[in-house]
Amino acid sequence: MSTNDSKKYFNDNIKPTLQQFSAEMMWRFNLAKYEDVYANRVAIYNQISSQPPGMPPAPLTPLSSQFIENFKTWMDMPAG
Repeated sequence: MSTNDSKKYFNDNIKPTLQQFSAEMMWRFNLAKYEDVYANRVAIYNQISSQPPGMPPAPLTPLSSQFIENFKTWMDMPAG
C-alpha cells in the first residue's frame, strides 16, 4: 500500500468524521490535516477506543465501532 493509498483512505474515511471536532482540537493539532493526525494516530486511537472513550468528550456521542475499525486500518498503513 502506498502513501497515496493512505492519504486517500484518510480523506475518504477518517477526515469527514474527525473534521467535526477540529475547532476544539486546534490548540493541539489539526484533525482535518493528514500529517497532524498521522503523527498523533496512536494517541487519537487510544482516546477513541478506550472505555469510556476520551474522544469525543461527553456529552457528545461516541464514535461508531465502524469508524474506530476504519481508523485502526488507516493507522496501520505505512506513511510516506
